[in-house]
Amino acid sequence: PKELFSAFDIAYGGVALDPTNGRAFAPRYRINRSFIHRFQSQGDTITETMELAGAHGQLVYDASNDRLYAVQAEALQVFDGELALLEEISLPGEYDLLTFDPQGQRLYPGGPNGNLLVVASGGGQLESPPPATSGTDQPLTQKLVTAPDGTIFRVYDYRLYRSDDDGQTWDLLGQGLPGRPVGDVAFSPDYEEDQTLLAGLWDYGFGGGLYRSSDGGDTWRPTTRGLTDLEIVTIKYSPTFTRDGTIFLTTIDHGVFRSTNGGDTWVPLAQGYASDEYDMKVDHSAVSPTFADDGKVIISKRQLLRSDDGGESWVDSGVPGGLPVFSPNYPDDGLLLSSGHWRSTEGG
Repeated sequence: PKELFSAFDIAYGGVALDPTNGRAFAPRYRINRSFIHRFQSQGDTITETMELAGAHGQLVYDASNDRLYAVQAEALQVFDGELALLEEISLPGEYDLLTFDPQGQRLYPGGPNGNLLVVASGGGQLESPPPATSGTDQPLTQKLVTAPDGTIFRVYDYRLYRSDDDGQTWDLLGQGLPGRPVGDVAFSPDYEEDQTLLAGLWDYGFGGGLYRSSDGGDTWRPTTRGLTDLEIVTIKYSPTFTRDGTIFLTTIDHGVFRSTNGGDTWVPLAQGYASDEYDMKVDHSAVSPTFADDGKVIISKRQLLRSDDGGESWVDSGVPGGLPVFSPNYPDDGLLLSSGHWRSTEGG
């Protein structure tokens, strides 16, 4: 037999088979990380065709609807065959996936004390927002952003809140947003017109997702098609989004992704700057205020890297990694700063 993975990589769970298309799906665990792999049978060989980081669970595949179900203790996630996240629902406790009835389109998770859930594969409503969990006196994640119409959004203790009265009162968001930690939130530069927000989730190596709201945060749906890492670190809209529809994400394992259609689909960019699969993560990123004209993006690793073509290719700036910031008057002064230690008046 031929070794496909080393001992460092191996910790696989049960396999879900798709006999019709000659595919198999398997979860893998590596200390503090989780993955779902897709394999394709090609003659006498089996080839890995996709790895999705930040996902796992007990898997079963529904061939009639091209759906992959993953039960993760207190959550049920639904993917399609391309491993795009379609939905996540909370379970009332820790459950194991017992079986799937393809004729009746029912899932049967079993829980503690002999509890049995019967879950239909369709229908239902978006879940209410998860309850806020009081963490510590100094929460690990805090962020405050103000939309152009004055609405304030706050990430506090891994939950997302909204205020419509200058911060006097706050509403916990949002329907359809699962109870995983919220790491980042960003609003469309055209928010007054489209009421669009993106929220990035992560869960200590074992879950996450990217969710979009088109009603100011009231309701949310996943939008991960093309992503191979569900643990979202940062979300950056192009300042010229109304012209180019571009958004950039950074993720924990697989680095930078880009969308040019407002977040409907995503493409990875790490192949342009990473030396290997362990070199994809970036520390910081910044998008030019004149992105539609110059295509300029800055990312920080050991060095600052610059792209002038929207992330297709990258050059080493020769400057140590830091926090890059474009000047508010960048179209006039061309000023770019990095952690207050380096300055460029030529856009990097």
